[in-house]
Amino acid sequence: MNKKPIIISLISVLLFSVLFGYSLVFSGVYAFKGITLSFKSSNNIYLDSGNLYKTKLIFKSGKSLENKKITSRCNIFSKFIQKKDDLYLFELQYLDNTCRDNKISFRDEENEIIFMTSLNIHSELSIYQKLLDLNDEKLQAFHSILKNKINIFSQYKTYSKDLGISHYSFLKKKRTLKELIYTYSVVNNIVEKRTEKYIVPIVGEKISTNANKIPNALRSYRSDYTDGVHHGWDVGDTFGEKVVAIDDAIVMRVVSNFDYSDLQKIKKSETLTKEEKLRNLDLLRGNQVWLKTTRGDVIFYSHLSNIFTGIEEGVLVKKGEPVGTVGVSGVPEKNYADYHLHFAIHKNPYNIARAGKYDIEDYMKWDWYYKGKDKNYIIEDQSNLFEGN
Repeated sequence: MNKKPIIISLISVLLFSVLFGYSLVFSGVYAFKGITLSFKSSNNIYLDSGNLYKTKLIFKSGKSLENKKITSRCNIFSKFIQKKDDLYLFELQYLDNTCRDNKISFRDEENEIIFMTSLNIHSELSIYQKLLDLNDEKLQAFHSILKNKINIFSQYKTYSKDLGISHYSFLKKKRTLKELIYTYSVVNNIVEKRTEKYIVPIVGEKISTNANKIPNALRSYRSDYTDGVHHGWDVGDTFGEKVVAIDDAIVMRVVSNFDYSDLQKIKKSETLTKEEKLRNLDLLRGNQVWLKTTRGDVIFYSHLSNIFTGIEEGVLVKKGEPVGTVGVSGVPEKNYADYHLHFAIHKNPYNIARAGKYDIEDYMKWDWYYKGKDKNYIIEDQSNLFEGN
């Protein structure tokens, strides 16, 4: 017996269920107060996709639904399309790409709910957040699965756009094909980007070979309230230099309101926990931007003097896009003038059970690149990580 197709099938089910909370199969039958939801062309809404922000639904009812509207807390548009016997075909469109409420319902003349069900609401951002937490092996497997499924479903691409109630199975298959193509485009972009090196975050600069400006350099003067180790690189020396994204990335965190009084929150004790030391170190970063790259790594940009308008949590940025400027925020000495960008890269542990579920403190606990490596190894190897070095 060939076990490979079985293994691939299991990977397919696992990845689709963990990443998107759905499977590419018939979604089931739901009944409520005499109304039955018999069919959905898809249980998924992709808010920022060109044509996947809508779905078709077939309801079975002994009472007419022709004059009913599907309602939601989100801004939606619903349209009755066709009736056949006791079946009613509706199209539903989400008009607000920021709303995440997934409940939809029918209401009677007294505004009482007579039917309710839910959909899976997705955005490009939410898909990226989950996919970026897959290692290369799982991402490549998912890439292959999607490609194979697209080949299987491609025969339904040419069916008429006007398919109605009598052809509901084709409606579903056409929609499945569109969802597969959409997801594949996102996965394929990540796969391609992962073959590229990171760029240096200040244009024209090179990554330092100075042993004091690379990961694992000692910072013994703060070892009583942090781990006393430099987690990243220092680059640049001019106040106001532009800092750019080292890769296509999601903005995960922005701290833009640093005040020197914040440093009073630093805890000092011989019994500090690892978590408390990490929080102390976070205060020393001052104004900062965190980016999650296509590799799933999280970059901490620290000591920024300014963060550009539009750089907000949840925004997708392109490689080389400016995010802020060099400064010294977070440095305890008020007259400190050694301007530089400090940036650390924390390596994704690729735990599929946590995909898309990490929080700020998790990112701080991830190991930084080259943790535990000696300076000679780092200086020799960092050219494999960054372009132009």
